[in-house]
Amino acid sequence: MAYEYFDQVDVPVFVVTRDAPGAWRMLHMNKAHSASTGIAQADAADRPIPNVMGESGGQQLQQNYEKAHARGRPYRYRQLVALPSGQRWYDMTLTADPENPDVLIGTALDITVQVDRAECGVMVATELEECIALAAHDMRAPMRQIQQFTAMLR
Repeated sequence: MAYEYFDQVDVPVFVVTRDAPGAWRMLHMNKAHSASTGIAQADAADRPIPNVMGESGGQQLQQNYEKAHARGRPYRYRQLVALPSGQRWYDMTLTADPENPDVLIGTALDITVQVDRAECGVMVATELEECIALAAHDMRAPMRQIQQFTAMLR
């Protein structure tokens, strides 16, 4: 299969091959993938995944490639990936090449902004709850004083 055709696609696409159980190598990444990750195709082609993505991140990616390979059907997952530009969250989908089951074709959609927004929403909700609890606690003494003053006036 001519993987260079993926360069015409605006979605980040990569192709990896299984050299041995647990050992994967990058065959191709399209221009959109290179733009998203900051890793040039020339720096990644025919290199083992840990050499391209770093040792710890590469090992995790290879474990996911093994899961996809064993399933024999599309495999979708989210992963935090350490890149030269910093850590990014990706929504990955892996599918076996119909011509060779030891080759996986993957898409990697950057979802860092959505994950950050979700985390920010949780943080805002927690901070709001803390503020309300503090305000309720701080209002008890003045309310008690108003209640006592009202009782004296009666």
